Amino acid sequence: MKPKRISSINKPDKCPRCGAPVYKILYGEPAMSEEDYFKTYGEHVIFGGCIISGDDPTWACSQCGQEFYQR
Repeated sequence: MKPKRISSINKPDKCPRCGAPVYKILYGEPAMSEEDYFKTYGEHVIFGGCIISGDDPTWACSQCGQEFYQR
């Protein structure tokens, strides 16, 4: 079953499906690992890859993968 599309103005703190933290998605070629990014910037992220369609999610759940789109 495909998760429903969720749009939000601001990043949700917790996923409504599983309650896990929601992280920002970074797109493009990573210059460092997710762990190094956290150590440098103090923020957890998920790498979203290099292909950008123009209708890509802004945030994702760290556990279940539910995606969130910014309005």
